Amino acid sequence: LMGGPRYEQLFRATGSVRVAGEEHSFTGSGLRIRRQGVRKLDGFWGHCWQSALFPSGRAFGYIAYPQRPDGEPAFNEGYLFLGDSGGGGELIPATVVQAPWLSRLQPFGEDVSVVLKTAKGIETIEGETVVSTHDITDPSDVPPEMAKLLANWTFPALQQAGVRYRWNGEETIGMLERSIPKDQLTR
Repeated sequence: LMGGPRYEQLFRATGSVRVAGEEHSFTGSGLRIRRQGVRKLDGFWGHCWQSALFPSGRAFGYIAYPQRPDGEPAFNEGYLFLGDSGGGGELIPATVVQAPWLSRLQPFGEDVSVVLKTAKGIETIEGETVVSTHDITDPSDVPPEMAKLLANWTFPALQQAGVRYRWNGEETIGMLERSIPKDQLTR
């Protein structure tokens, strides 16, 4: 897997932040990642990564790479979590049957639903982007001193997004990150 061994932890958070003497409270959820290793992007052909934590405690997550150009199996690993009561607190292994691979740059309103398969069957989690950012940096636009620091590292077209997910009537906001070689983008 690109970047070496990793683990992910979905969480809930509450707190406050003080700005210009005014305190603002917040609640939300997020994803914490720990990774060890180096990202080697030579020959990288893209990825799709999604996860979310729902109010009931149910959750899902996966990372998958599209079909490999050489026909070899691509990395495809995920999980469902049905909550402490619905699934006994266990992660249920899953693989992606249908992922929303990146093909064009659309800032919001895109259907990014995912279909996951477990030993118990198929689960569809609906998703729609609500906010996103795209990185389509052309390496020739990077100043030479910065390119030197990056060791001429280039990355495919990348999208990171906030997504409104719906799963069996329950709704939450979660994350999406996906990429594709820039020459495969449709405009």
